[in-house]
Amino acid sequence: MVDQQQYSWPLFRRFLFLCLGAGTVLMLLAYLYRSIMIGLVTSAIISYIAAPGINYLCEILPVTRKTLVGILIFLVVTICTLGAVLGIPYIYQELLNIVQMVPDAMAYAERLAKPLIDWARHSKIVPDETIEAGFRKMNLLQHVMGASDTMQGVFSRTPKVLEWAFNLAMIPLFTYMMLADKDDIRSLVKNWTPKDLHPLMRVFVARIDTVLRAVVKGQFLVAFVLSIFYMAGFSLIDLPSGIAIGAIAGICRVVPYFDVFVGLILSSIVIMTQGSGIAVFIGVLIVIAVVQSLDGMIITPRIIGDRAGLHPIIVIASVFSFGHWFGLLGVLLAVPIVAASVVALQICLPYLQNSPFYRLPPS
Repeated sequence: MVDQQQYSWPLFRRFLFLCLGAGTVLMLLAYLYRSIMIGLVTSAIISYIAAPGINYLCEILPVTRKTLVGILIFLVVTICTLGAVLGIPYIYQELLNIVQMVPDAMAYAERLAKPLIDWARHSKIVPDETIEAGFRKMNLLQHVMGASDTMQGVFSRTPKVLEWAFNLAMIPLFTYMMLADKDDIRSLVKNWTPKDLHPLMRVFVARIDTVLRAVVKGQFLVAFVLSIFYMAGFSLIDLPSGIAIGAIAGICRVVPYFDVFVGLILSSIVIMTQGSGIAVFIGVLIVIAVVQSLDGMIITPRIIGDRAGLHPIIVIASVFSFGHWFGLLGVLLAVPIVAASVVALQICLPYLQNSPFYRLPPS
C-alpha cells in the first residue's frame, strides 16, 4: 500500500513538469551547441569522476578551489601530453599496420575457406549468386583497406578534424569551469527549483548519483585495469603488436564483452599475416579467458558491484542503439542515461501508484 502523504501525486506532478521543462531546454541547447558536445560531455564525465577528490583536497589544503583546480588541470594536461607524445604514435602506427594487414588476412582466410566454398557451390546448398556477392564484398573491402594512405590524406583535409581538435582543446577549459564553479552551478539549480520540491530533488539526485558513480567511474576504471592485463598477457605470449592490441581491447571494455570481440579479431589478423602459428593463437585464447575470469570474479564485482542494476545484454543493446543514432556521443552517454532512467523509474513508481490513474475509484 502506497503512503498517500509521503508520495504526494500533486507534488510529484509539479516536479515532473519541472524536469520536462528543464530537459526540453537542455535538448535545445545540445542541438544549438552540437559541434562542441563531444568536448562538453567528456568534460562532464571527467568533472563528475574528479569532483569527490577535488572536494577532499579543498578541505585539507589551504588554497581556493579555483586555484587548486587550475593547478591540477595543468598537471594532468602536461602528463597526458607527454604520454600522448610518447605512447600514441606507437599505438597509432601499430594499429595502422594492423589495418594494412587486413587484405592479406582476408586472402589467407579465403584460401582456408576455399574447399568449403567449392563444396557448397558443388552441392548447391548456397546459391552461386550469394557466393559471388560475398567475393565482391571481400574484394571491395580489401581494396579499401589497402588504400589506407589515400584515406588518411582525404581524412586529414576534412573540416571534421578541425572540429575534433577544437573539442579536444576545449576539454581542459570546460573541465575547469565545471569543477571550479561547481558551487555556483549548484546554487543556480537550487534557486530555479521551488522550495517545496527540494526534498524530492535531493532524493532523485542522491539515488541517481549513487548509481552513476558506480557506472561511470567503474566502467572507465575497469577498462583501464583490463587494458593493463591485456597488454601484459599479449606481450608475455609474444603476440606481434600485442601492446597496441591489448590497449585497444581494454578500452573497448567500456562496452561489455566488446573487448573479447575486438581482441580476437585484431589478434587473428596479426597471426594470419605474420605466420605466428597456432600456439600463439591458443595463447591469445588463454589470455582472454584469464582476463575475463578475473574481470567477472574480482575486478567488476569489486569496482562496480551490483549497484548499476543493468543486465549486460541491455548495456550492449543500449550502446549500439545510441551509437547508431548519436554517434560517439551516444556511445559515451548510453550507459549513464539508461542507468539513470532505471533509477528514476524506480523512484517514480510509488508516486505513479498514488496517481488517479492507478488508484481504484471508491466503491
